[in-house]
Amino acid sequence: MKYKNFMITVFTFLKNLRFYLPKKEKILIFDRYSHCLIDIFNIKKFFILDARKESFYIFFFFWKIIKILKNKNLTLYQSYLIEIIKFIKPKIILNFIDNNFFCFLIKNYLNFDCKLLIFQNGIRRNYEFNFPKDSNIDYFFCFGKNKKFHKKIQQKKIIIGSVKNNFFKLHKPVKKKVITFISNYRKEEDFYINTKNWSKFYESFKIKYKKEYLNNFSYYEDYKKYFNMFYFTEKKLIPIIAEYCKKKNFKLEILVTFDNNSIDSDREVDFYEKLIKNNFKNYKFLTRKNWKSSYLNLNKKNILICVDSTLGLEALRQKLKVFFFTRNTLFGRTNIIGKNFPNLKERIWSNKINRKNVFKTLDRLYALSNEKWKVFFDKKIMFRFSYLEYDFKNKKVKKIIQEALNKA
Repeated sequence: MKYKNFMITVFTFLKNLRFYLPKKEKILIFDRYSHCLIDIFNIKKFFILDARKESFYIFFFFWKIIKILKNKNLTLYQSYLIEIIKFIKPKIILNFIDNNFFCFLIKNYLNFDCKLLIFQNGIRRNYEFNFPKDSNIDYFFCFGKNKKFHKKIQQKKIIIGSVKNNFFKLHKPVKKKVITFISNYRKEEDFYINTKNWSKFYESFKIKYKKEYLNNFSYYEDYKKYFNMFYFTEKKLIPIIAEYCKKKNFKLEILVTFDNNSIDSDREVDFYEKLIKNNFKNYKFLTRKNWKSSYLNLNKKNILICVDSTLGLEALRQKLKVFFFTRNTLFGRTNIIGKNFPNLKERIWSNKINRKNVFKTLDRLYALSNEKWKVFFDKKIMFRFSYLEYDFKNKKVKKIIQEALNKA
């Protein structure tokens, strides 16, 4: 097994080697996970800088090895990325991964002028506001008004909402006996990150949920404990929703997080199938071919349920019928719905996850017509939606990008 894993590692490394120089373009996309920006802004010519070792320019590395080794303030890999950016000399750098703080520092190491644009891509936990003090960016495009963002980032902040959500105009719900759950699944391995924070939350969790803890979590490795702790809400909620669907003859859909045919997608499906159990068959997984699929799968959905999904917030912003069963705030997760709509508890959100309350909520959502929901949204929700704006077709950002290119 060790030999096999070693050979896989070697093969992957060799496969990722590039025996040519990076291509020079005016627009550089930082991190392959920022690729959605290519579609959103219809960018024809660009260079994607892989920031997670997906590719490695071996000739370039040895060509610049002295300069790469000189920079003592960065890791070897970070210094390598900086040298690639210097070689390309883009006019604009676009980054969609706002929780990669290294990107906030890039311009401090460049010897030429360019515009660095960073986009908020999701809801942030409290401990994810630790932006570098010496950040050097030109624009930060954020979801909405947020005191912590505005206080931590001194550069120009522009409120646009979600750049992905702005790309779409979603269709109104069609009344069907279907409940769609928006998954917020992450890999177990992701819980290796921020172990200090998870450990702190875990101790509080054990105290509050002592009975469930003793029955379910005590024998796991640490990172698996944190995983099971974080998804404690889903573990309680999904079986109840499945029971409701079986009793009321509804279909259950689960909108998955990961792309098709990946190991992570298989894990995600397995996670939910174990919660649904064998006594209910009328369910399906809404597959994801690319980043657009998640949004297109929201079209015409009658009842959307989620925990603390950014996609759920985006759907609500487009006036879709969404209900939030909120995750426990012990985990450093801001209950953004509860915070902004304290008077709408049990109308658009709840932290009571028991059979009686979930059944009652789902009955009410199904009985609520689209017309009544629209009136309710306009009166009670819209005026408080300052934390997630909506700029259809991203007109604000497109103007800034075009101006930067015109000056190039």
